[in-house]
Formats: sequence, C-alpha cells, structure tokens
Amino acid sequence: MIISVYSCKKENKEFDLGYINNNVYVNNFFKFKIDLPKEWIPKTDDFYRKNNEVVKEVLAGDDRVKNRILDKDEINTVNLIGLFKNKENLSIDLNPNILITAKNLEYYPDITNINDDLNQTVSFLQDSKIEDSGIKIIYLSKEFEKIIIGNQVFYKLDATFNYNGLIVNQEVYSTIRNNFSLAIILSFKNKNDKQLMHNILTSINFYE
Repeated sequence: MIISVYSCKKENKEFDLGYINNNVYVNNFFKFKIDLPKEWIPKTDDFYRKNNEVVKEVLAGDDRVKNRILDKDEINTVNLIGLFKNKENLSIDLNPNILITAKNLEYYPDITNINDDLNQTVSFLQDSKIEDSGIKIIYLSKEFEKIIIGNQVFYKLDATFNYNGLIVNQEVYSTIRNNFSLAIILSFKNKNDKQLMHNILTSINFYE
C-alpha cells in the first residue's frame, strides 16, 4: 500500500504508526491503547495490498472517477493495526477481523465533521459497482449512533452485505482526532464473533 502520511506532523509531534508490547497496541500520536487477543493473527502488508486491489475491482470496476477516489483514499489512509481471528485460508467463510485506520483530513477540505466522512462512505457504497460483483447491500445506516469508547466520542455506521448467501456484518466506529479520521472497523458473521470484537473494543483507552 502506498502511504503518504508516515511523516505527517501535528503540533510538532511526528505521526506515529504505533507499536505492540505484551499484546497491547499503543499509539502515542492518537494517544490510545488497545488490548489484543494473543491468539489473533496480525494482517500482513501483502494482505493489505491484495485487499486494496479487490476493493477497487468490487467498488469501482472500470469507472475512472471512482478509481481516482479510491486511489486518493489509499494514498492518504494508513492501516494502524489489523487482526484476524483465524489464520488466513481459502475458505469462502468469513474470517472475523478488526482494522483500525487513520485518514489524513488535510486533503479532504469538504469533511468538516465525522458525519460528513460517514455520509460520503454511504453515498459511495450506494453508487458503487458492488452489486455487479454479486455482493448485495442489505442494510446501511441512514443515521449514525453516538458511542463513547474510552472517553472518546465516536459515531457508528452499521452495514450488512450478502455475498452469495454469506451474510457479512460490519460496524465502523469513527472519530476525528489530530485532524485525522480515526476508524475502527469490525467485520463478523454471528453474535459470538461480534461479542469477541466488542470485548476488544471496550479495552480501548484514550489517555489524553
């Protein structure tokens, strides 16, 4: 993945990709910590690269305008930490996972609050080529629920998709911090996996 925000600075503090210590992810730029299940599997750079290619094909196809939008997001968004519940395999079944990303809003002057960002996401999905790929949108939030996570205000986008009979649920928790859109994305198929990821979510602590 091409990333242009590794050297971003905010108030004379270098942008921080974070680190893992004793199964705790720490990010001193965004000032938060999150407990990581030791048996979960970190996502690799190779996975992110391949996933970006799939996302472009599914959402944009040969639409040049949509591809340019996705290219811009790829350049200005960094994956801070991502985990799979299970090892990667070729099964069509969903591998529950969590991903935390940060998008540099310096390059998005039309986004003035987190609802702007989430509304743009919903609009892009609704206008995308996703259903041409056999993925049906079952549900997308029209309003975004306010959630407090670790003393930080987030807004939640809910989405449900049907991929050839496989039901995929996503919850996107977003906030603005240090002029970045900080997003926590949970993907799961059933209540048990949802609860496992909510346990991870509730371990987040923002310390400033």
